[in-house]
Amino acid sequence: MQIITDSFATTEEIGRRIGSWAPGGTVLRLTGGLGMGKTVLARGIARGMGIQEPITSPTYTLIQEYPGTPALVHMDLYRIQDPDELEELGVLEFIGNPGIILCIEWADRVPADSFGPAYELQLLPGAQPEQRSIQVTPEIPVLKEHRG
Repeated sequence: MQIITDSFATTEEIGRRIGSWAPGGTVLRLTGGLGMGKTVLARGIARGMGIQEPITSPTYTLIQEYPGTPALVHMDLYRIQDPDELEELGVLEFIGNPGIILCIEWADRVPADSFGPAYELQLLPGAQPEQRSIQVTPEIPVLKEHRG
């Protein structure tokens, strides 16, 4: 499924739809280059879950937890050098937890199966500077009307 967004506001709205739909235990792998909108999408996911705290990329803390039902665990793996670091960070305890939604920026820094079954959201440049193409695999039902 491909979705074309024309602004950060639209990207955040896509995230809101995902956050309002995603059940506990969902894993969302966000990939794409610098400035593609991964954190904007993560902020939208948090808003869709009812989380109003400021959402920033946890580049230096690596993991940020936000309480809720389910809770959001927002990760940034940009600084991960070796997939074995995930175990050292205690990340494996989050996998399959029905009380948590995992939202992972720079998820392509580790093997795709590191977190079990997951939705892949790859953010790519669009035809115009402000556009983004979001490749979603597998399809997320609440996004069907946004196909590009």
